[in-house]
Amino acid sequence: MYLQSRIFRFIVVWSFVISISIMVVIDQWDGWVDSNSESELYNAFEITHISKLTNKLRFEKKAATLQKKLMDVYQNKQDDISEPDKNLTTKTIIYNRIHKCGSATLLDLLAGLSYENDFLLVGEGMPLLRYFQPAQKHSIVNLLCAKKMTDKVIYTSHIFYTDYSKLGCDVKYFNVMRDPVDRFVSRYNFYRETFKKSRDKNILMQKKEMSQNINECVLNNH
Repeated sequence: MYLQSRIFRFIVVWSFVISISIMVVIDQWDGWVDSNSESELYNAFEITHISKLTNKLRFEKKAATLQKKLMDVYQNKQDDISEPDKNLTTKTIIYNRIHKCGSATLLDLLAGLSYENDFLLVGEGMPLLRYFQPAQKHSIVNLLCAKKMTDKVIYTSHIFYTDYSKLGCDVKYFNVMRDPVDRFVSRYNFYRETFKKSRDKNILMQKKEMSQNINECVLNNH
């Protein structure tokens, strides 16, 4: 009887121990599974993030290369000045900006949209140049309208309109215009605010007699 009682207690105790052990293992197993899942998700996120970053760097490098070639054209250092092929099709759009017509704001928007919408934005910050010589026009067409240029491009600069279709490239333009009086007032205020940065002697000489607003300027014949 005593032996049977000890055996019974032994079985009960070990059954309890085994049950607890199984519960612990199951609980830890869930944790291991969750940990592995989280690790896989994290690795997948890292791979996706690195891939996107790499693609963006390649995209920015492509834009920088085109920007450098345009700068060479501006400075007459271009390699290709040959006459372009005729009847070229292009994905390039030219935004020949007008001063004080919201172009800086529009460029900020375009810069934010360029990568996600897969178009190169070039021409910003170029030297002050309003028109191109014939050799420069040929180089622009060879850059932006050549058959090897398969990228979508928005080329922006404060330049006069040039009919590139005469050179065989049917490039499209777009622009933003403003009420002429509002634009004149805006430009006046712009030069007032940037007065200290100006190196123009004629503007510097007006410092003491500088008008407070556009109306005073006109009325006092400044």
